[in-house]
Formats: sequence, C-alpha cells, structure tokens
Amino acid sequence: RWPRFRPARKEAQAQLENERSRLRTLVHTIPDLVWLKDPEGVYLLCNPEFEAFFGAAEAAIVGKTDYDFVPRELADFFREKDRAAVAAGKPSVNEEWVQFASDGHRALLETIKTPMYDSGGQLIGVLGIGRDITARRAAEEQLRKFWLAVEQSPNGVIITDVQAHIEYVNQACVRNTGYPREDLIGQNPRMLQSGQTPPETYQALWAALKAGRQWQGEFINRRKSGEIYIDYVRASPIRQPDGQISHYLAIQEDVTERKRMGEELDRHRFHLEELVVERTAQLAAAREAAEVASRAKGAFVANISHEIRTPLNAILGFTHLLQRHSRDRDQSEKLARIDEAGRHLLALINDILDFSKIEAGKVTLEQRDFDLAVLLDNVCALVRDKAQAKGLQLVVDGDPALPAVLRGDPTRLSQALLNYASNAVKFSERGMIVLRVRRVDAAGDQLRVRFAVQDNGIGIEPAAQSRLFADFEQADQSTTRRYGGTGLGLAITRRLAELMGGEVGVDSRPGIGSTFFLTVPLERGEASAVRRGQPSDATAPNAELTLLRDHYGCRLLLAEDNRINREVAIELLCEAGCRVDIAEDGAHAVEMARRQHYDLILMDIHMPVMDGLAAATAIRALPGRASVPIVALTASAFAEDRQSSLEAGMVDHIVKPVDPEQLFGTVLKWLPQRQATAAAPVAGAEAPAAAALPEIPGLDAASGVKTVRGRAASYARLLRLYADTHADDMKALRQRLTGGDYEGATRVAHSLKGASGMMGATRVQALAADLEQALHDHRKADALEALAGAVEAELGPLVAALYAALPAEAAPAGQLPESAQAGLGRLEALLAEDNIEASRVFRELLPELRTLLGPALAELERQVARYDYAEALATLRAARAPAAGDAAS
Repeated sequence: RWPRFRPARKEAQAQLENERSRLRTLVHTIPDLVWLKDPEGVYLLCNPEFEAFFGAAEAAIVGKTDYDFVPRELADFFREKDRAAVAAGKPSVNEEWVQFASDGHRALLETIKTPMYDSGGQLIGVLGIGRDITARRAAEEQLRKFWLAVEQSPNGVIITDVQAHIEYVNQACVRNTGYPREDLIGQNPRMLQSGQTPPETYQALWAALKAGRQWQGEFINRRKSGEIYIDYVRASPIRQPDGQISHYLAIQEDVTERKRMGEELDRHRFHLEELVVERTAQLAAAREAAEVASRAKGAFVANISHEIRTPLNAILGFTHLLQRHSRDRDQSEKLARIDEAGRHLLALINDILDFSKIEAGKVTLEQRDFDLAVLLDNVCALVRDKAQAKGLQLVVDGDPALPAVLRGDPTRLSQALLNYASNAVKFSERGMIVLRVRRVDAAGDQLRVRFAVQDNGIGIEPAAQSRLFADFEQADQSTTRRYGGTGLGLAITRRLAELMGGEVGVDSRPGIGSTFFLTVPLERGEASAVRRGQPSDATAPNAELTLLRDHYGCRLLLAEDNRINREVAIELLCEAGCRVDIAEDGAHAVEMARRQHYDLILMDIHMPVMDGLAAATAIRALPGRASVPIVALTASAFAEDRQSSLEAGMVDHIVKPVDPEQLFGTVLKWLPQRQATAAAPVAGAEAPAAAALPEIPGLDAASGVKTVRGRAASYARLLRLYADTHADDMKALRQRLTGGDYEGATRVAHSLKGASGMMGATRVQALAADLEQALHDHRKADALEALAGAVEAELGPLVAALYAALPAEAAPAGQLPESAQAGLGRLEALLAEDNIEASRVFRELLPELRTLLGPALAELERQVARYDYAEALATLRAARAPAAGDAAS
C-alpha cells in the first residue's frame, strides 16, 4: 500500500517547497521590515530590511528573541505589542521609534502586527511589518503648521479652482464676510459683490490671473448683513510642479476703517497749510503783544512800587493815630479793618514784586572760585540736624582727581545739592546718605563734574521717574500727604542745572533707595582767590578787645523787629565800640542802607513788612552796596532758613539766643580790615548789681546774664523790658488766629521764642518753639489752643515774678552828645507836628537816645511805635530838660 502514495507525497512536498520559496522571495522583496515570531517570541524568519535593523544576518536572528539584541525595556515593549495583537485577535497598528543598528539612524516606524493561525485555529506566531513613516510624519506636521498659519491669519484667505469655485476659506474670511464656511464652499466669490466696484477692476483681475500674474486692488463688497465694506485683495495663481495652474489664491484685508481715517486725514491736510500760516501770524502777533505787555508790566511794577509804598505808609501811620485817639467803638473797629487791609495790601505788593522778578527770568549765574570741600560740608551741615534726628548717617565721598578749588556758582550749586540732600533725609528712615562727587572728564581747565546724593529711602517706581523733575510733580500724590512738599524742589534743581549747562537724572529702585545726580561744567579755580568767611561757627579769641582796638567807631546797621533782641545786640555792640543804627523791618533797613554806607549789616530773617531775605537781596542790588557784608540773625534751626540766607546774598548767620563771643567773632570776621580811626576807650567794668536776683521758677538767670557779658544790672533792666514787651503775647497771638493771620501768629511765637532764649527763660522758649512749629505746620485749632495755653501757663507766672522782683526804675538823666542836638531837635519838631516822618528819625537817633534815656527808652519807643506822638513828645522833653540843665552848668 505505501508505494502507491509516494508520488503524491513527493508532489505535495515539492509544492510546499515552491510555496515557501515564493514566500521567502516575497518577504525578501518587500521594502518594509518583515519578520515572523512564534507564540513565544522566537524569530522564525525576517527579511534584509529587518537584518539592517538588528545589524545581524537572518541566520543569526532566527531562533533568538528580542532580548538577545536590544535592551530589556525595549524588548519588553516589543513583546507587549505582540501580546496585544494576539489578545485582540486581529492586526494592531503601532508607531515605534527604532534605531537601526547597521548605520545608527533613528526612524519612526508604523508597525502592523498580525496573529497567524493554522487551519485548525491554533496560533502559530505573529507576523510583523514595519514601514518607515519619518518623512511622512514630518510632512504632515509641516502641513499642519501651514494650515494653522493660514487658518489663524488675520487676513481672509480664499482658494478657488480655475473655474473660480471656492474650495477653501479661513476663519478670518468667515468673520469678514459674515457667511458660514458651508455657505461659501462651492460658491463663486461674486456672491460678495455690492455692485459698487467698477467693472474695470474685475476685468483687470482676470486678465492678470489668466496670464499667470499676480494682481492687487480694492473691491467694494457686501457682507451677509448687507453692510458695505472695502476689501484690499492680493490674488495670485497656484501652479503645480509641472507649471500647470490648478487653483487661485486670494488674500483679503478689510481696509474700511483705514480708508475712512485716511479720507478724514486728507480733509484736514488740505487745510493744514492755511491753518499753519494763519496760526503763525496769530502767534507772532501774540508774542509781540506779550513782550510789549511784559516790558510795560516790569516798568510799571518798578515805578509804581515806591509810589504805592509812600501813601500806604501814611495810611497805616495815620490809622494808628486815629485808633489811639478814637473813643468810638464802631469807629475803632473800622479803623482796625483799614489797618488790617493796608497791611495785607503791603504784603501783596511785596509778593507781586518778588513774582515779577522770577517771571522776568532775572536769575543770573555767578562765576567765582570756591572751596569744594567747604561747599560739601556746608550742604551736610544744613541737613545734619534732621538727619541725626532720624538716625541717618551723612557721608561725603570726594574725588582725589578734582582740584580743591573750583570756579562756578557755588550758591546755585549748593541750592541744587541741598534740594537733593533734603529729599534724601525726608524720604529715608534708615541707613546712610552719601554725597558723592566725581570728575566725568576734563580738558585743560574745563571740567565736567558729577554730583550725586544716594539714599536708602523709599525709592521710586520706574513709571514715575520721568515725572520727577517736572513742575509741581511728585512720584506719588500720597507722598505729599505723608512727607509734605510742593513738588518744586526737583524742578528748581533741573532749571538750575540747565542754567549752568548741565543735566539731572535719577537711578532708583522701590524699597532699595535712590541716587539723584547733577552733572555740570566747572573750571579749575585759584586757591588764593577764595575769600575767607565761609559760614562757620568759629569765633576769634578776644574778639571784643580786637573790635575795640581795631574797629572802634565802625558803623553797623541792625535790622531787628524784636525789642529784647535789639536791646541785647545794641548793648553788646556799643560796649565793643560800634556805632549801631536800628531798623525795625526789612523795608526800613533797605532805605537806611540806601542813604548810608555801613561797614556791616546784621539782618533778622523773620520781620514784618519785608523779611530779611528780601531786604538782603534788595540791599545787594543797591548801587555800591554789593560788597557790604550782611549777616543773618535767626532763631530758627531750620536748614532751609540758613540756606535761604546764603542764597539771598548773606555771608554768614548767627543763631539766637546770641552768644556774645560768637557775635563779636562773626562781626570781627566780616568787618573790612582797617586801622583804628579813633582812640579806643579803656574798657571798664560795670558796677555790680545792688542785689542778686531772687530765684524765679522757669528762669535760668545764670545763663541769661551771660547774654550781656555778666553785667547783672543790664540783665535786670532787660528782664523788666522782656516782661513789659511779652506779657500780652498770647492774647495778641489768639487775636491773629481768630482773624486767620497765621503768619502774624507765627511771628509772635517766633519773637517770644527768641527773646525767651536771650533772657534764659528756657521753659517758655521750649514751649514757644513747639507752638511756632505747630503754626508753621498749620495744625488744627484745638492743638494750637492747647499749645498756646501751655505757653500762657508758663509765661504768666514768670512775668508776674519779674514784675515783683524788678520794680520800675526812674529814668537816668543821660548826657546827649552835641553832635546829636540837631537831629534831636528835628525829632522834637516832627513829634510836635504829628508828622509820620518822626518814626524814621527816631530810629536813626536810637543810639543817642539810649544815652539820654537809658531804660526809659522803652517807653518812648513804645509811644512812637503806637504813633502816640503827643505822649512821645512829652517823654522826650522831660528827658531833655535835665540834660540841658547839666549843659548850662
């Protein structure tokens, strides 16, 4: 039986071998990776592409698993995908990144893994086919980017076939036309036509496209809503690789609003030239008129000032006379209103004059040599008190490359740096403030110097820094509420820098601090040209004796509105051999300086009518008075007061209460060098007081008597004068507050503070200083009343104790020098005529009257100040009678 079946078996085997051969040929011919694994993952066959993947021949792969060729985690991945295909019972498609071992390149494969079963449904293995889709995936990604770019373009995009049927529109086109995408696809773009586009536009479009050229132009189209809009279109043909045109591309931009604005701009432009010509002519005429008006205003203000002041002084004087003799209450009230209005008018005139000078731009720069180190030290000195009160450290960082002496305007430079330093102190609560100087560049004697003030303050936001140097600007309006200020300080610094040919700037970080800088051109100076006498607290030893020896008979002008301060200064200076004239306000000081040359002027800063700063500026402007030394007298510790005095042309300052040695040393320092013009009298000691003062609460008599060089009798007389002068100060202060006159109330507190310091009334001095500061800050009425009550509670008992300890004395019969007889006779005649000129003559004769009247001078001065000329005449004649008798004998 077996032989009969052998030919059939052989034939079947041959057929199977043929099929296997064809299968192997097929597998080896496929360009993709092909492999077959049994159910356990053992390779049964693979093609050459797969051999390249593993980098091994088929003979080396068959019979092995993935674990023999690749890392375990990758082999696990392959095995997991095989099992997933078997579990699904159908082909599974996967994407796998693989690296070919033959050349090391990586490829993204799309793999199809198919479970293989025999005829009985038994699993015989897993067939895998892997195709390299790296390039295809890159192309798809690139195509996706292009699609997103087109779809999200702000311009509308339309693609049509060559018959102009729309095949694609982007979202912008849908938005511009108002039609949904499905309504546009398949339609012709003519559906957007409004009928307002010229036919020639469409003809030009199609002529260009059919010729294979690009075209651009405008269409007046209609949206689905019926709204007309203008489309700017750029159309072009789309060519295939063979050059054949297959589609058309149109890019649309809605230019409706742009066209509208352009047309409006054109309408304005057409009239612009005419408007410019017309406006230029108007501005030229306005400028000419403004210049004429400015010149007229300047001339008017200059000429009318004296004309207004003269009758105004008469109005104020005669008003006081009428008030003195009036017994009608209603009339007295009206006269008080006239007096108040007149004084307000006088203050207004002064303000107008000051404003006129600023507006006229009459600020001129000075060019002189100055010591750089002294300038920096002075700036620090002016803010040191406030800095120390806040625990801030002041540091000066100089530059060794700079010469010690420079040439420029030290006053304006100091003012600018002081603005910076004051702000640094104001806005800093910790750390240090550094005043730094550096040379930027140099060419011969020409230097460019950078001054900077660095702080650890609150810092400034970047957005606010550009506004800092503008007029009335601060970084934040909240800083005004917390720190105060008008916002002018930095603007003034900028203008000063520009006047000097420089610039300003700031580098600031919020919460870290700020550095404000100022860069200005300066020149090298000559050390020998620097004058002595930068403001200093130094005093010359034995200054009083030196004054007596070298400057006996020198003529001084004392401008001081406080009687106590006048008496102290006059007594000290006269005993040192000086001739002293008196001015009770700045205006009088200017007038006296105009008529008489003085060797030196002592000027109180805070005075009525015209303050000391304005008076010093006015005196400096007088012919021949530019070099007269003016020394400031001030009871204020404010740095701005001291700086303002320097800016006004004063050369130094003396702080009240006046220390005699400082007074003599400062006067001696600034008096012109000369030989004594007359024999100095031999200094004699004053007779001691009859009895020591009793102990008075609130009075430091030991300190006060030093004010008059230990002369107890003089001190006792001044204490009586202090009591007479200031007993009613709080009543006067409250009256001014009731009338809203804060300036007048501040002046009362300031005067009481200075006089109390002079006399050693330390408690009153401290309380008056607190009250002055509160008035300066415009605190609430209840706070001011509380402070005024505290001053009154201390001042009242002190005055009462002084009256009890110091009864009024009889006026001594002084001897009047013959040289003053003519002037005294003139004063007597003017008093008899009730002539207001008597007040001026009285001030000029004060030194001689002091010799004649002694302590009784206070009564005569009070009568003249009240314009009570009748009583003043009686007092003067009573004083002259014994003097005349002595002369006859």
